Amino acid sequence: MPDTARTVAPAAEPAAQDAKVAEADQAAPLAEEIALLDQALAARADTSRTSLRDAAAAILAAWDDKANREGDIIGALDAPMEALRTLLAGKPARVAREPGAPRKPREGTKQEQVLAMLRRPEGATVAQIAETTGWAQHTVRGFFAGLKKKGHAVEVKSRERMVGPNKTGAKGSFTIYALASA
Repeated sequence: MPDTARTVAPAAEPAAQDAKVAEADQAAPLAEEIALLDQALAARADTSRTSLRDAAAAILAAWDDKANREGDIIGALDAPMEALRTLLAGKPARVAREPGAPRKPREGTKQEQVLAMLRRPEGATVAQIAETTGWAQHTVRGFFAGLKKKGHAVEVKSRERMVGPNKTGAKGSFTIYALASA
C-alpha cells in the first residue's frame, strides 16, 4: 500500500501545478477586464445617469472576483466605493419614524383604490372592484378577509338578487359592500 500512495502523489502534483499556471494565465485578462470596468464606471460617475444600483453592482462584482481575492481587493474597490459615496452624498438622509407610529401607506396602490371604492356612499360590488384592479373575484373576496384581519370591517350594504325561474338566484345577482362606519 505505501507504494501506491507514492505513485499517486507525484501524478497529482503536476496536475496541481498545471491548474496554478492556468489560473495565473486567466488572472491577467481578468485584471485587464476589471481595469476596463473601473474606467467605465469612473466615466459613468461623471454623468448623472449612474445610479446607486450600478455602484452597488460594481462593488459586488469587484468583491466576488477571484482575481481580486488573490490580489489587492481594497485597490479594486476604490473606484466603485468612491462612486457609491458620491451618489449617497447627493441623497437626503432618511428620517426614521417613531417606533409606535403607524407607517404612511403608499400612494396609488390597488389597496388604496379598493378602500376608496368601499368608502363611497354607494359602496362597491366585487365585480366593480375586480374590473378596476384587474383581480379575479376570489382575490377580491380574499382581500376583504385580509381587511378584516387588519381591523377594517367590510359590511354588506345590500344584496341585489335577480330572481329567475323557480324563484332561484339568477345570473346578475350581486352584493354591494362598504367599509363599516367606526
